[in-house]
Amino acid sequence: MASQWIANMRYLTLAQHALNAWSIEQTEDQHRMQQIVHKARERALLYDDLISASHLVDGMVVGRKTSGEMIDECDSLLFSSLRFAALKKLGFEDRAVSAWQAIVDSRQDGRWRRHPRCEDPDISRDMLFGVLIALSQKPQNYQQHLHEIVDTIERSGGYFSSGPVYVSYITPALARLLRRMVEAESGMRQDLPFLLKQGFSTDELTLYSIGGGFEAHLAALNAWLEMEISAPEAAGNQGSSPYPKSGALSRFLSVGSPQSFDELRIPWNTLQLNRIDKNNLFFRYLRLRSANALTPGVATRLLQELLDSPLFPEQRLPQNCDRKADYVWQRAPGESRLRSKACTEEFSGTDFLWMTGLLVAAIEKDADR
Repeated sequence: MASQWIANMRYLTLAQHALNAWSIEQTEDQHRMQQIVHKARERALLYDDLISASHLVDGMVVGRKTSGEMIDECDSLLFSSLRFAALKKLGFEDRAVSAWQAIVDSRQDGRWRRHPRCEDPDISRDMLFGVLIALSQKPQNYQQHLHEIVDTIERSGGYFSSGPVYVSYITPALARLLRRMVEAESGMRQDLPFLLKQGFSTDELTLYSIGGGFEAHLAALNAWLEMEISAPEAAGNQGSSPYPKSGALSRFLSVGSPQSFDELRIPWNTLQLNRIDKNNLFFRYLRLRSANALTPGVATRLLQELLDSPLFPEQRLPQNCDRKADYVWQRAPGESRLRSKACTEEFSGTDFLWMTGLLVAAIEKDADR
């Protein structure tokens, strides 16, 4: 097993160098790049206007039947958080502030809720992922909210919500992410609960056994959040390693490898995600970003691909007669809902906002340097 890991790590190192070299060659005309970004911003603005008009209930994202009936409100916290993060990335500050305030206002007794109108008050791990993604964008009082989440976990012995253990008990991977977020902030408490101190990544192993879809999307959000909170521009995190050490497992896997496994862990995970679903644009973005290969030219090409996709209509929100899934990045091709001949549901388009925000931010970040 150890020899196979060493061979895998050597392969990954070579693949990283090759992908990085390829990305440097992917240049794009500056004027055309600006045109594509402008077009993407315009469609994102249109989508968010349509979301605001018909897909916000109590300020949070829901699905709709074409009859107008609200659906999927119990998934709202995750998608509302992704919408907020996308609005921040796109620089739509007023909209982002309003989106964040609605998420905060949805809480009850200081606890995060799926949606004010969801009958199930207990959030699940993917909902907590959403909250942490929103907090990574440093909205108002974000440090206070981080502190409250840590306090809740400490008081409850590992529970972040009041649901059963398989829903509301913090996993080692979530514990590690939360610890990293707290450690990256100056002025935050460092006397963390034991469960957070002992958190560790598990995706290196679980990605071997899962297929595409929901579980792979959570692993993708995990990888994105790790890179986001470790980015050089993240306040309070200057000079830190983008791939912090993960303990004895990392030391074992690094034996004989040309680089430490800590340096290759996120690239390895994103490579596995791409193997699971090569057509998932979010997974491809993660693979390129983790390899430092997401140049402005590469990001512009991905953005053009997003704009050209028939999954995201130009003048309206997608419906279930356009595509199989409500949120395409978390659905494997074989597990999504079948496309309906009749248009009976309208999707919120948060998946388009999310990818547009990430790609526009990647292009403009490098352009500002």
